[in-house]
Amino acid sequence: ANLTGGLVSYTSVGGTIMLDESGTHTPQSGVEVALYEGDGDQPLQTTATNEQGVYRFDGLWPDTYRITVKQPDGTIFVRPGDPNYPDGASIVAKSSDGLGTSDPFRIQMAKHQLTLNVILIKPARVGDQAWLDTNQNGLLDYGEPTINGVTVELLSDGVVAYSTKTNEWGYYE
Repeated sequence: ANLTGGLVSYTSVGGTIMLDESGTHTPQSGVEVALYEGDGDQPLQTTATNEQGVYRFDGLWPDTYRITVKQPDGTIFVRPGDPNYPDGASIVAKSSDGLGTSDPFRIQMAKHQLTLNVILIKPARVGDQAWLDTNQNGLLDYGEPTINGVTVELLSDGVVAYSTKTNEWGYYE
């Protein structure tokens, strides 16, 4: 008499980590992924992606969480809003010191979120040479001096993303 019961249904979150090289998507295995409670500073669970680039966290209660991903060497994260990818293609919202972090997200009981994907790309290389264009024709002509020690900044949305100086022959990369 007077027995009551309840049903608990845990939730899972996960996704795939892929390297996009000119439209070819290669799964990234062995990438470290951690799950944090909302604004917590200690991971609740950690895992590494399998050979298909998949990670997954199971047994979760409804709450707010965020995910961090250790950046594989020689790659950078695609962030939300990148015009080359549809909205929601990659969950990494910011990165610093080799770690990508998602914005906090909320999960509901039994509503799995298994498309929290991360897209990586290889960084581009940009470079040229600084010189004094004495005849102002836009070309480096014989006898025009190169300029060393010039600071060259690469901007992203008006913010300095990278800074370097030209070498003794005026080259930068």
